[in-house]
Amino acid sequence: MSAQKTYTRFTLDQRIEHVVQLVSFTVLAVTGLPQKYASAPISEAIIAFLGGIEQVRRDVGEGVMGCVPRQITGEPTGPGTEVK
Repeated sequence: MSAQKTYTRFTLDQRIEHVVQLVSFTVLAVTGLPQKYASAPISEAIIAFLGGIEQVRRDVGEGVMGCVPRQITGEPTGPGTEVK
């Protein structure tokens, strides 16, 4: 009986990137859809649970979108970094 050969499908960097994208998409969907369909009762409940519309737009939007430039360019972002 021969040993079964294994293949690495994704590197560790690719796995981390996929998790970041999964979390980013989920957070944006959970916070964005209630804004799009604001008159739906479930939307009002979600926004109220998250602290109100201004809280959602400021904190969640900035937090998730702060990860995007790093994913695309590989450059660090945040306080103390300079934009070229």
